[in-house]
Amino acid sequence: MNFALMAPGAVKVVRTCAAVRPGEQVVILTDVAVPHRVAEALAFAVAAEGGSAVTVTMPRPRRPGEEPPPPVAEAMKRAHVILAPTSLSVFHTAAARDAVAAGARMLAISECREETLIRGGIDADFAARAPVAEALARRLCGDRLELRARGGTDLAMRLGGRAAVANTGLATRPGTRAGIPTIEAYVAPLEGTAEGVAVVDASVAVLGLVAAPIAIRFASGRAETFEGGAQARALQDLVRAAGHPNAFMLSEVGIGLNPQARVVGRIIEDEGTYGTCHIALGSNTHFGGRLDAPLHLDMVMWEPDVIVDGRPLVRGGRLVEEASS
Repeated sequence: MNFALMAPGAVKVVRTCAAVRPGEQVVILTDVAVPHRVAEALAFAVAAEGGSAVTVTMPRPRRPGEEPPPPVAEAMKRAHVILAPTSLSVFHTAAARDAVAAGARMLAISECREETLIRGGIDADFAARAPVAEALARRLCGDRLELRARGGTDLAMRLGGRAAVANTGLATRPGTRAGIPTIEAYVAPLEGTAEGVAVVDASVAVLGLVAAPIAIRFASGRAETFEGGAQARALQDLVRAAGHPNAFMLSEVGIGLNPQARVVGRIIEDEGTYGTCHIALGSNTHFGGRLDAPLHLDMVMWEPDVIVDGRPLVRGGRLVEEASS
């Protein structure tokens, strides 16, 4: 693919979303399953802003949320900025948490391909959309959350007043991180409270686009059954392979807010697509939860209704406040 086509997106990531400044040390964290031109495009953009980029290439992670090798984690802690175009997400890792705690700014570009920097979600006006995500995060706080969607999802859970998080696609201040090109608001439900069924009909991290809906039945917060054909079995095997009981626990509910994003089979764009919501299994300790697991697996569904304490926040995938304005 033409290297020049990635340049505008790479510059947007570096200049707008990470706000790289002259003299800053930037670690570009990637792995062998990501096209090398992605890291090259980002490195050129860093140099254009006066920063100094070092590309660190690690083996492909076995699952999203798996910890990077220790030398990689050390490099992350020493950086001013971390740009992470990886084949699977490193956003939900202790290495990312520790690097941000040390003052780094981090942008995760999970399941990244060259197209990620060329078209789709990367075309969003992240600064303009940030207040929308922040406002929804404030409203996504209460005691009881109900989630229903056109495919048959019917879930209820408690939030216990936990604060939600706005992912704006911007990490411009020390000690902040975001995924890009996703824009979303998300929350960690109280552990063990989710009851009902989630029907995933858009995409799943690692597996990509869903060919046939996957029905996951929850009891006491735990995914008990996976129904729906070959991908349902593959999903169950992936969760089981993590080898940890918390990998089966519902850990997140998020709402996509990027109007430029499309569901394309790459989770970092899919989960941020306006008109969708997503749930996750596995870890959530870095955004207010108590589930520690070597996995964080996002799953996306179309046209949700989201109700908190009886207040509709989203109807058919559209924000109630935006629809009425």
